[in-house]
Amino acid sequence: MGYKMKLDKITFVPVLNGGILNCALRSDIMVDGMRPTFYTKDAIFKYNRFLINPFHHSSIYVDIKNRGLILDDSIVWADSGGLQGVTLGQKDKFSPETVFKWQQEHTNIGFCVDDLPFKTDSRGALVGWEFDKEHFAEHAEKTRQNIACTRKLRDPSKDFWFYGIIQGRKYDEYLEWYNIIKKEDDHLQGYCVKSPTNSPVNMAETCIFAINNLTEKPIHFLGTGNLGRSLIVYYASKFIKQPISFDSSSYDCGTQYRTYYIPFMLNKKIRFVSEHNLGEDNDILGPEDIVDMDDLSGICDCIVCKTIGTRIRQMVKDNAPALGSLLSVHNVINNIRINHYVEQIIYNKHKLLEFINFNFEESMARKLILGIDMIDLAMEKGHEYALNYYKDELKLNAVAGSQKTIFQF
Repeated sequence: MGYKMKLDKITFVPVLNGGILNCALRSDIMVDGMRPTFYTKDAIFKYNRFLINPFHHSSIYVDIKNRGLILDDSIVWADSGGLQGVTLGQKDKFSPETVFKWQQEHTNIGFCVDDLPFKTDSRGALVGWEFDKEHFAEHAEKTRQNIACTRKLRDPSKDFWFYGIIQGRKYDEYLEWYNIIKKEDDHLQGYCVKSPTNSPVNMAETCIFAINNLTEKPIHFLGTGNLGRSLIVYYASKFIKQPISFDSSSYDCGTQYRTYYIPFMLNKKIRFVSEHNLGEDNDILGPEDIVDMDDLSGICDCIVCKTIGTRIRQMVKDNAPALGSLLSVHNVINNIRINHYVEQIIYNKHKLLEFINFNFEESMARKLILGIDMIDLAMEKGHEYALNYYKDELKLNAVAGSQKTIFQF
């Protein structure tokens, strides 16, 4: 079959979560005739690339789609729900066949149901993110079988791409897993990879593997999350000829915690919440970030901030239902702007280092520069030389891969 879908060189893919999804089905939260979303036809800001997780949101997404609210030219990625299945001890909630059929019917790009290489209890729930090195190959083989069993469900009339997920904590493990699942390569249109930690240095190792081994089909970087890791992905794109995408849900701290990214202070945030609405996460999020603002349009010219303007104080006082989603849309806009700048400077080492040293704390800036240097060294002298040279910087623990807080940069 022929595939017509076209992807950009590199694409930021926001993950749709509960709050930003629920907005599409409520008529009481429109703001000046605009919906506080980014993916619907009546959105306050329109961005037509996003990821949906069928494990949690299959029904609500289909409802939104069937109402004709999704932007017509959208490209929709669909996770498999494998992570959520083992996290919640519901590993068998959806079969690989069920997930594939849903993805193919409702989205453009779907990820296979992978068998995560972590130890689980009798319910199939994770045991503290303990890596299952002993049965690593068996997990990979199970993932291959999960891919293979969907072959019979392929509808040649649909322009649907199916990606295989590669698990592991380091280059050699990625390669071992890839060599097992690539037996189904003719059924796959792309591959997903994921760094085991939030460290840019580990992300650089993941990128080096992708550069060396995933040379023909599109690549998706799973759960990239923070700007530090996405910056490494942008830098690696210099050496990857095929389309790249990466997903993140960090923007949605607006919905979850009324958190707003400051547009002129990278990696800094403020919160718009009344003290009586702080909630149980107060000790983690910090009341010191709460700011009593009188006009959002005075600090940001995005459509969200211009629309909210002087209404911000009353919206905070009323704990307005639309406020969290509006803040999340602002955060998406902020991420897009930053990503666009980073993409423009990856070939200008001076401006890239300037950006890193100005915007990140010293310890993180050091790791980012190490990650960039490691990629360059791998391109010059090979991955074995580069990974050995930086081996002391590459952290590998028995317990790894857990989901970190969305506030970690």
